[in-house]
Amino acid sequence: VDGVVIDAAMHSLVLQTKDGKTVYADANDDDSAIDTSKLTNGMVLGSGITLTYTGDIDKDPSINITAEADCATKADDTDGLSTAGDVIIAVENKNLDALISSTHFPVYVGVGDGLTIKNADEFKNKVKDTDIFTDELVNSVSHTDLLDLPETKAGLVLSSGNNDTPNII
Repeated sequence: VDGVVIDAAMHSLVLQTKDGKTVYADANDDDSAIDTSKLTNGMVLGSGITLTYTGDIDKDPSINITAEADCATKADDTDGLSTAGDVIIAVENKNLDALISSTHFPVYVGVGDGLTIKNADEFKNKVKDTDIFTDELVNSVSHTDLLDLPETKAGLVLSSGNNDTPNII
């Protein structure tokens, strides 16, 4: 499966797949070595990889890794893709604090008549998590294809659809 690494630890990683599915992968149960010889720069957050695994990704989003290799992304900004991954995880978990920690201020928030928020404290005081985490936004952002995500002048637009789909930039 191809995807972008959005979180990683010593023996596990979280991958956002081309299909917009978040996959949680662990090292082999039998402690055998994972073949990482095809990763040019090792495991880098925000990088595209091809993951070879055991398990059924359609039945259980937790799989065992057997090999990893480089995979191209449309955006060259691995830091931006890594932050995008943080945002996706925050949105999937409906965690406003985590979303705020990934936000660059000032930021426009399109709730109500729209607000320009200057800092984290103002964000917490003026915006409710129920205003942000609508079903439409959660579905759209959590299904973003990070492999094919283009860089725009505004940044990376996290959305699974067109301009009419709720998004986070």
